[in-house]
Amino acid sequence: MHYYRNYSFQAIYWDPYRKVYYRFAEKPNSSFDYYDYQTYYKEKALFVLDEKLAVSCECSIPPDYYKMTEYAFVTRDGLCILLYQPGMDSFYIGVYEINVSNQ
Repeated sequence: MHYYRNYSFQAIYWDPYRKVYYRFAEKPNSSFDYYDYQTYYKEKALFVLDEKLAVSCECSIPPDYYKMTEYAFVTRDGLCILLYQPGMDSFYIGVYEINVSNQ
């Protein structure tokens, strides 16, 4: 129960091009019901942190990216995440571009 009612934090990635950190997380699920497996799902989010690790923003991650956030890397183009494709006969990479403002 504790797992579903709280954030679950995952990997942290440094982006040297934008001077920010990215941190994946799963959001709390207040509708969790032990007897209903369809409520076991937790929505994923991406936190953007500045160089001092202060949170700049929180972004929801589109469903196509949900299962594959552990396969992410940073390039000049942005944060790249492997897209989930049923069957996985091919790999597709989505670039998650985030504009960071210093304001």
